[in-house]
Amino acid sequence: MEQASPWRPEHNVQEEDWASGCGRQDIGGGNVHEQWVRKVVQETGQYGNVVYQDGNEIAVRAGYAPAWSLSMSDIIHDEEERNGYLRHLVGTNSENVNTMQAPEIDYIEFHSEDAPNPAFGKPTGTNEYNPTPPFTAADLHGRYCDGRRQGTYFWYWRHGQTERQMDRTLELIKGGCASGGSNLVPNPSFESGTGGDAFNWTEAVNHARASDNAADGDWSLKSTLSGAGGVATYSASIPVTANTNYTLSAWIYRSDPAGSAYVDMSDIPGEIQLVSTAQTGVWQHVSSPWNSGSRNSVTLRCVTDSGINGPVWFDDVSLVRQ
Repeated sequence: MEQASPWRPEHNVQEEDWASGCGRQDIGGGNVHEQWVRKVVQETGQYGNVVYQDGNEIAVRAGYAPAWSLSMSDIIHDEEERNGYLRHLVGTNSENVNTMQAPEIDYIEFHSEDAPNPAFGKPTGTNEYNPTPPFTAADLHGRYCDGRRQGTYFWYWRHGQTERQMDRTLELIKGGCASGGSNLVPNPSFESGTGGDAFNWTEAVNHARASDNAADGDWSLKSTLSGAGGVATYSASIPVTANTNYTLSAWIYRSDPAGSAYVDMSDIPGEIQLVSTAQTGVWQHVSSPWNSGSRNSVTLRCVTDSGINGPVWFDDVSLVRQ
């Protein structure tokens, strides 16, 4: 009798699996679901950077049984033993309380940034992040840093992203997260606004919110200044804690090498000035540490100056506590 192949596409599609009993009972008895789980472990368990996760909000389906998720975990660990593999973590994307609390489950996945963290004393994960929509990379960076301090896992879903967008997001995630927190800059990538007016920013003459070039998301701040003189767009006042270390960063895109484009702190004593190079046609990431000293607030500026001759874009302005 021919066995069903675990790799057939119809055996890895939620709706068809559900119709054949997925999620409703123990996995076992040599059915295609058990074959598929064992095959996955056989192929991937040899690697150290592997974690396993079941389900896709399957607890919201009528008839879902926690036994489905827990038996999946048992099968994974049994197959690891059979093959001499080290034990890997097993998580669930289920919203069922009994599943989340079970000892067979090591961590819990959530799609919502508002989910409890950690849940039932376990580390949690942000699952299937897709920045278009709902989050910008700068927002995600803060969310990741907050989660990391609490033992959070993070899964990246490339869906809908170009290679450049994916690289940009990963670069932001890697930056400044050793003990970091949320980005303190309101509307850091200018996504919120009306037309050329970005909320929480005061645009200079020849500066406006624009959608023709963005490092992340759909919007950025664009300067069309040309010639002598300089102008600056101001952020809203940002509360900070005195004598505390922060990281200031931004992305700047230049179309012409002349002049100067940078982000600074409105000329306060000891300010950080993030100056872009003369390189054109690429998004430049500029970043520097800053200690707040005696200050309890700061206002950031996006500045074009000193004979700029072509458009400049600013995006993902970030101030993160270290």
